[in-house]
Amino acid sequence: MSKESKVLGYSGIALYPTATQKLQLNKVFGCVRYVYNSMINAREWEYHKGITHFLDKEETPIPGKKYRRTMYEWRKILTTESKLQYPWLKEAPSVALQQAVSLADKNYWAMVKNRSQGKKASLPRKRKYGNQSFELTRTSFSIEITDSKRNRGYINISKVGKIRFHAGKDISQASSMIVKLDKTGKYVAAARLPKVESQHNDFSSEAIALDLGLSQYLVSATTDGEISFIDNPRFYRKGQRRIARANREFSRKKKGGSNRKKSRIKLARENKKVSNQRMDFLHKLSTLIADNNHAVIMEDLNVAGMSKNKKLSKSIYDAGWGKFISMISYKQMMRNGEIVVIDRFYPSSQICCVCGNRDGKKEISIRKWMCPHCESFLERDINAAINLLDAGGYSESLNACGEDIRRILVDPQTLTKQEKPSEKVDEEKGNNPFLMTHPD
Repeated sequence: MSKESKVLGYSGIALYPTATQKLQLNKVFGCVRYVYNSMINAREWEYHKGITHFLDKEETPIPGKKYRRTMYEWRKILTTESKLQYPWLKEAPSVALQQAVSLADKNYWAMVKNRSQGKKASLPRKRKYGNQSFELTRTSFSIEITDSKRNRGYINISKVGKIRFHAGKDISQASSMIVKLDKTGKYVAAARLPKVESQHNDFSSEAIALDLGLSQYLVSATTDGEISFIDNPRFYRKGQRRIARANREFSRKKKGGSNRKKSRIKLARENKKVSNQRMDFLHKLSTLIADNNHAVIMEDLNVAGMSKNKKLSKSIYDAGWGKFISMISYKQMMRNGEIVVIDRFYPSSQICCVCGNRDGKKEISIRKWMCPHCESFLERDINAAINLLDAGGYSESLNACGEDIRRILVDPQTLTKQEKPSEKVDEEKGNNPFLMTHPD
């Protein structure tokens, strides 16, 4: 990875609009929703009419032939000319309407590209009530910081006014912003911050291999010989009863009533709570790993394919493996670290980490076994993590003569005394729940 790589930063913002500002924001959401859906309808209309050709600047138009309009032409029609027919569109910032047209057009052509590649893709979803959002560039908003330590102040949005906010970072240099109304009824925003140079970090370990699972969220092996375990928090499983109760209450309310709206918000908040817990866990864990290791080695997991298993799909979604891998990737980029992806078909659970013998595929229920070649007692997840470290090129396995000299990163004999990883925290690491090490 190049040391000159740049990373784009983002910051979450909590907004606290007044009652009048909420009403105005809802009007903006409605205007943006109308323009977005109109753009999707326009592209769909061109398709059904068989209008597929764009007119180039140097091309002479053929009389009577209809040509596909560019995004800029549609943007002029839907944002400027439509205001004459629909004066209520003037209540929204022009930039928000223009960005809605651009996003709709981008989503439509992404669908066309996927279809041309043989992928299953449907027409972009039209916006309805629920999650609402609009995007602004810096020309349509300004930021006033009143408390720099707590990142608090006011965001002055065109056609809306000054909205009080609380951000997680300094957003004074934000280049653009997305304002949202989520299903819980809260107004939030996401600010896009300037690109920053990747920072060099003094890593405590050269490399770490991660074996993701469901019973244990991950088992890791480092080049220093440390084996670590992270328990699976199972946030959805723990909150499933509350979500089910809120869902039953919602389903029993009369459609169109105010009580149903309240029940819907309650259900959304229960789901949001689980999502926030999961994101907090994944951010803390990924940051800890990225801060302390130069290289991170992981399998190329087919999460979409694995989630089709009806017995495990709920647990796989609850684990959030895809989000975790994404977090590790961009955080390694920010720290000038390295990501090594091992092919998903690499038999990490079939190879003995001590002697290198491959004794065939094993059922998922088999967690421990004895190697028939060297008679070492192996634990499935630990064995896989060590083999991933070796496959990533951070553990030598052969000498110059071709003889096997695989590095034993953990004494297999210690595993016979342990049915499950100890929950004792390493005193040298401090009281940190993410640094659980296997006992010696």
